[in-house]
Amino acid sequence: DMLLAAPWFSAISQGALLSAYTRLSNYHPQNSVYQTHRDKIFNSFLRFRSESGPWIATIEDGYYWAEEQPLPDDPPHTLNGFIYGIFGLYEYWLSTKSERSRELLEAALTTVLQNKSRFRVIGETSYYDLRMRGQFDHYHTVHIRQFRKLALITRHMGFHRFADQLVRDA
Repeated sequence: DMLLAAPWFSAISQGALLSAYTRLSNYHPQNSVYQTHRDKIFNSFLRFRSESGPWIATIEDGYYWAEEQPLPDDPPHTLNGFIYGIFGLYEYWLSTKSERSRELLEAALTTVLQNKSRFRVIGETSYYDLRMRGQFDHYHTVHIRQFRKLALITRHMGFHRFADQLVRDA
C-alpha cells in the first residue's frame, strides 16, 4: 500500500472534528473562533480529488464519497470512516441548517444507502472497504452499530434492515 504524504484529510477525523467544533460553537455561540473552525472543517468535505492540495471527496458513478484514506489512484471507500464523517455532517446540518450542508448530507446518505450491498458478504463479516475487501469482526460490529445509528437519525428503514442483515451474517 501507498503512504499518504502530509497534508491530507480523512473523513473519520474530519467528522470527529466537525462534531466537536459544532458542539463547541453551540455551547459558546459568542466565540467566533469555534464557528470559523467548524465551517473550515465542513468545507474540507467539499475538497475533491480533482483539485490541487489535500482532498477528502470524490464522485464515482454519480455518488459522493468521503474517504478515510484518500488514495489518489484508487480511493478505497472505507465504510466506517465514511459513516463517521456523515455523523459530523449530520451534527453540522442540525446546528446550521445550511442548504449546502443538507445537500452534502443527503448526497452522502444516498451513497451509503445505494452502495451498502457492495460491502455485504452474505453469511460472513462485511467488507472494511471496497479496494482491499478485508473482513474484520471488529469492523463488522462497528458497521452494525453505525447502520443502527443511521436508521435512528434518518428514520429510513433501509438502514435498519441492512443492520439486521449484517447481524444475521456474522
